Amino acid sequence: MSPDTGIMRRKFKFIVQITVIAILIVIIVVVWSSRLRKQKSKENIFAIDLYDDEYDENKRLKSMMAKDMDRHAAFKHLNMIGMPEKTRKVPPKPPVPEIFIQNNPPIVLSDQIYLEAKDVICKDDQRVGYQHDGGYNVCLSPPMKLKKPCVEIIGCLMMQYLKSTNRKIDYVKFDIEYNEWAVLQAIFEEGSLESVKQLGFEIHINEYFRIHKLNFRTTKEDFIFMYKTLEILKKLNFRKFNYRLNPFGEYKSKVTGKTRSHSYELFYINMNLVPSNYTVKVKYSKPRNFA
Repeated sequence: MSPDTGIMRRKFKFIVQITVIAILIVIIVVVWSSRLRKQKSKENIFAIDLYDDEYDENKRLKSMMAKDMDRHAAFKHLNMIGMPEKTRKVPPKPPVPEIFIQNNPPIVLSDQIYLEAKDVICKDDQRVGYQHDGGYNVCLSPPMKLKKPCVEIIGCLMMQYLKSTNRKIDYVKFDIEYNEWAVLQAIFEEGSLESVKQLGFEIHINEYFRIHKLNFRTTKEDFIFMYKTLEILKKLNFRKFNYRLNPFGEYKSKVTGKTRSHSYELFYINMNLVPSNYTVKVKYSKPRNFA
């Protein structure tokens, strides 16, 4: 082996040693720096480095708040279990009942108290149209509110429409001057009220014909027939929420000597179409003429 070869080997070995030492120094510095960063991150966030002349606590807090806001923005569409906000189902608020059901006691048939006793009380009860004869009362408490469009059907077409449609009908009203008794009987026979939410009509007794100078008088049998007809509405779960005595139909009864009216407007709700959570039971309240 020549002297030159031995010198080259020693130089190569020296370079290798220096390289290894340099690599070890770099590794030690990296590990030490990493541990130092972790240690500083665990320190009190309010600790102040007194040897750092450029330290700004307000700037540091603002930086932390900005990071928190960015983190919140990234996860604001996620709920607690990580589901997207659009798929989250929020349960609807329970309705506040506005239809109050009264437990009415038996009423004397010979008195007009029967016509003036309300089965239910509608909190949002409004008079629509004329405030006197020709208008009608509507219950607007949920879920009985009226919907557009409003379609007016007159005469015999009403009977055909009730029989043929499968749609829910918000309101049916008729005032046909004593013919309501025959129409009610026909409606009951055809079962046309299943889809009707509210029903309003005016009833008349035989004294109504006095305006035509016909001296008819309502007998006991007539009253019983009319009573039984109106009771069919109860069997169909229609409940009276209001009435209106027609002041133009007042007359003096020859039997009781009291002032009566031969015409009454009656307004009903179809309770079959009112969910139970929209109603609440209340104590019976006496009609205004109750003695």
